[in-house]
Amino acid sequence: MAGASLQVNLVGDAAFTDALKAAAHALERPGGMFAAIGRMLVASTQQRFIDEAGPDGSPWPMSVRAMTQGGKTLTDKARLRNSITYAASDEGVEWGTNILYAGVHQRGATIKAKTPAGLRFKVAGSWVRKQEVQIPARPFLGIDLEDASAIAGIATDWLQKASRGGSNAR
Repeated sequence: MAGASLQVNLVGDAAFTDALKAAAHALERPGGMFAAIGRMLVASTQQRFIDEAGPDGSPWPMSVRAMTQGGKTLTDKARLRNSITYAASDEGVEWGTNILYAGVHQRGATIKAKTPAGLRFKVAGSWVRKQEVQIPARPFLGIDLEDASAIAGIATDWLQKASRGGSNAR
């Protein structure tokens, strides 16, 4: 048999051994814990759009639209914010978005015109042409210290509930 295995024989207080067995059994199917972590990460990420700050607490550079029209950066129609979702399984959790332009906002980018006519777009009600536009990074995905603490709390609560024989249903 490839891989590793561990066998433990528990001897002692029945309540303790039963709790340990229940926790070990729960670890075979941790999808419920990962789903709870995913829900927390989605809420934390959406809060960054409200705060207009990255996972490290740095404020996002204000967008031209927000400067000229008011409102929040990256939240004109809230499509990006509302697209944040997660997928959890017994293997782990992933969270993010499938919006194509998300990476540009997360990492920043230089958008270059493909033709001599340049890029044409509206700014403050007037049409402008540019050969190149810099989009600054406005990171929204990431785990900050508060998220890490919340993840640890979710895992601890989940294992404590499992060790008491509670249900950890998804």
